[in-house]
Amino acid sequence: MLRPVRRLPPTLAPELEAWCERFHGAWVENKRLALAVHDRAVPARRRLAFEAGVRRRIIPYRGEVEVMRGKRVHEIRPAGAPDKSTALAEWRGPHPRSRLLIYLGDDTNDRRALAWVRQRGGIAVAVGQRRLPATHRLPNPGAALDLLEWLERAWRRKLEAEEPVGVKAEGQGASRASAVVPKDRPVAAAHAAGGP
Repeated sequence: MLRPVRRLPPTLAPELEAWCERFHGAWVENKRLALAVHDRAVPARRRLAFEAGVRRRIIPYRGEVEVMRGKRVHEIRPAGAPDKSTALAEWRGPHPRSRLLIYLGDDTNDRRALAWVRQRGGIAVAVGQRRLPATHRLPNPGAALDLLEWLERAWRRKLEAEEPVGVKAEGQGASRASAVVPKDRPVAAAHAAGGP
């Protein structure tokens, strides 16, 4: 289902970027449909002033944007824009039992998606020490990468072991290309890192 893309007010990103320039260690990550204002490297003694300034710059856009505070980041997206759980529901489509859901999340903006995956019998994995609604936990991003690489290797072995269905020997009327599953098909894992 395609829905109209909601956009952030065009003046918001430049205002936040100008504010971040005043604070060493702060920056704006433009995610096209959302913004992430990072302050993890802002010295502790300046964080309260930085956060107050971010809130002041967002106030004029009340009703147009939603803000979610994460670990040393403000996630800003258009009001009413779909979140990660909505994106998962649309990706999953009308055949829910044919896809295994595995979701890795590490911050506040992953809460809804992790809960949504758990409710549907999927594997919800929290990365790091934050308290998130997950069924499993990994200690750090390195462990998450190890898991994803392991899943990819397992997926490739499975595809290599399966004989493509419907493939006939050359000259028997079947096109090999139409029946072979691509071996480079990626394992579907949602995190973005990101986006909202």
